[in-house]
Amino acid sequence: MELSEVDQVLGIVEKKDPLLFPVVATAIYGGFRREELVWLTKDDLDLDAKTIRIRSKTVGGEFWEPKTKKNRTVPLSNDLHRILAGQALRAGSSVWLFASPRRRRWDANNISKRLAALMAEAMHPTWTFQVFRHTFGSLLAQRGVSDFEIAELMGNSPEIVRKHYARLRPERMHDRADFRRQHA
Repeated sequence: MELSEVDQVLGIVEKKDPLLFPVVATAIYGGFRREELVWLTKDDLDLDAKTIRIRSKTVGGEFWEPKTKKNRTVPLSNDLHRILAGQALRAGSSVWLFASPRRRRWDANNISKRLAALMAEAMHPTWTFQVFRHTFGSLLAQRGVSDFEIAELMGNSPEIVRKHYARLRPERMHDRADFRRQHA
């Protein structure tokens, strides 16, 4: 997604489904997997340090761990910090940062279905949590963030990052394609 599309999707979700708005914003601005989003607790959010921690945890007797089995910390952009500061207040007494309408942890399939219905209504059925995650990685790559740093932020290996995002940096190879140019 381009930045203009990010603004568009956030505008749609904020207007049509305010409960999903902070979830979608976090997916886009943080590159989180859907499962990571539904398992975020208020304790994972550190507004003072401007970070979110993705980490193994047991909540209500139910254990969860990240896909890669590695914990990580993701910095919050100023926009996401503002959104999540409000969300932490709205979460109230719930342990979950993004509580379902029943004030419980979202079921990952249910939150995806809710997003899919909203995006279909808005004529953007291809905008999914997976697309939002890749938008984060793509925007980082376009800004020149290293594969290693993107991998750390997204909980991927540098090889996976190269596979998905290397094509977004063709400008870094211009000097390699100019055979007559002297290299230092």
